[in-house]
Amino acid sequence: MSGQGFELTIAVNHLAHQVLLQRLLPLLLRGTAPRLVVTSSEVHDPTTAGGKVGQPAGLGDLTGLRQAPGAAMLDGGPFMAEKS
Repeated sequence: MSGQGFELTIAVNHLAHQVLLQRLLPLLLRGTAPRLVVTSSEVHDPTTAGGKVGQPAGLGDLTGLRQAPGAAMLDGGPFMAEKS
């Protein structure tokens, strides 16, 4: 879990992008053509060579969200870095 109480994969891979945007927004709005580009690797695309390496990412049935705080993964299973 993150320090704010969110499942760590969601905190790092999703919510952190929103926090970054919120912190950069005042600076971006002063620009003439502001933009923020968020990229990701092909590891998250199961149709690419990189996406076929290791365990596929997946949310399962979101069992981890129904567990007490401290669930390792959203799918309710043990932590696996290659799935995050």
